[in-house]
Amino acid sequence: MERTLWGHLPLLVRANSKESVEYILQTLWRTRKTGLDADDRRLICQMLQLQNESDLDPVIIHSLTQMLIVVSKDYSIWFLLNILLYFPIAVVISLLVCLRMLMRKCVYENISKDDIQKLFPSEVLPELQRLLTLLLQKFQREWRADVHMDKVRNFILLYLRNIYPKFSWIMDGIGNNFTS
Repeated sequence: MERTLWGHLPLLVRANSKESVEYILQTLWRTRKTGLDADDRRLICQMLQLQNESDLDPVIIHSLTQMLIVVSKDYSIWFLLNILLYFPIAVVISLLVCLRMLMRKCVYENISKDDIQKLFPSEVLPELQRLLTLLLQKFQREWRADVHMDKVRNFILLYLRNIYPKFSWIMDGIGNNFTS
């Protein structure tokens, strides 16, 4: 399973620049709640010089990808990987899922900036380890702040909904504006 998980990272070497990989990570973060739209997928495929979108995110696990996006907020990545071992159709892990899992581990788990490089096994190319470590370190604080603000917004909306139940339809509209 580990080999399959990390096996997609070398696709990032196809990117022409550090800025391209940075853009990919930022796009994945920005779309963490909604998933990539067609334009983002096309642009990422162009950046990675991929002929088919299926090379980026295999169709076999597309619905599983969405499940991981939602579920991995509450569970550890290794717990999810253990679950995947029991679903033979989900043996292939895509590049996008691998990157999202790394990002979530850096944001949701208590990983220090110095420990990010320890997330990668030795089979990942050293230059790729360095690049991803630098980028994950660069965005870790910002992404943690985003998560914190999401929690604060959700708490405020829940509090307001409980205090003013007659106006819950207004709160729903406000909540939709916060999350979009």
